Amino acid sequence: MDSMIVNVLAQNPSRKFYEKMGGKFITTKNIELGGAKLEETVYGWKDLGATLQVD
Repeated sequence: MDSMIVNVLAQNPSRKFYEKMGGKFITTKNIELGGAKLEETVYGWKDLGATLQVD
């Protein structure tokens, strides 16, 4: 796997983890889960090898 995207609930304070790991903001999107309307933040990495320093 060379690249990756993750969808994280926008109100999840742990989403900062993805920013600290080099995830770049892509977009936000609205979803419905269990009848609740929520917002997701999408982060992406073009080159995981550079981010994770895979040997």
